[in-house]
Amino acid sequence: MKLSKNWGRLVMKFNIWNDCPKQPITELLSFIVDNRGKTVPTTEKGYKLIATNCIRNEKLYPSYEKVRYLSEETYNNWFRSHPKPGDIIFVNKGTPGRVCMVPDPVDFCIAQDMIALRADNEKIYNKYLFAVLRSPIIQKQIYNTNVGDVIPHFKKQFMNQLLIPIPERRIQKFIGDMYFDISYKIELNQKINENLEQQAQAIFKSWFVDFEPFKDSEFVNSELGQIPKGWKVDNLSLIHI
Repeated sequence: MKLSKNWGRLVMKFNIWNDCPKQPITELLSFIVDNRGKTVPTTEKGYKLIATNCIRNEKLYPSYEKVRYLSEETYNNWFRSHPKPGDIIFVNKGTPGRVCMVPDPVDFCIAQDMIALRADNEKIYNKYLFAVLRSPIIQKQIYNTNVGDVIPHFKKQFMNQLLIPIPERRIQKFIGDMYFDISYKIELNQKINENLEQQAQAIFKSWFVDFEPFKDSEFVNSELGQIPKGWKVDNLSLIHI
């Protein structure tokens, strides 16, 4: 998004919390996907069913950890509705306030302890709403509204107490796109780093645990077990580079 220097300075000085009117989040949504209630019957394979552990504020999209699965019949008939791309998943119970975007295509279902919020595009930009919901101000408000000592939960009737500042559309797009793009790049870099770490671990194991490049070499005993002939075990502090 191209912005003039003056526009950039204007945005930096602009405070959406002080300078904008606010509306309850419930007035900014076109639909809420809410399948909470009965326990979903699961199976060994099929459609993914994610739980609240899959929703993290440091991730753009849900992660698939300890997912369960549903049959096609359950997917088609049990649920009231399903999330659509661009919806915002909102955790109600356990870790209330965690939010993630719904990717395109959608390859999972949601049920207990979370809902999906569908922004009314005529009233608010969905990426802006996503960014605001993750802001410290809203997250603190959600935390302060939680009930339950053992398992915190955010009651549905408290939803209209979440007041969302509404700047003009171009500011919403600037904030929403900026937050989304930066978050995407951070997540991409994390995946690259994780991949590099896995490669380094694999190389280390190949060389110094399995000794794969030296399988045809002669091995000798050492205090650490067998090592290739010509190698020695030494204290790291005595090694000079």
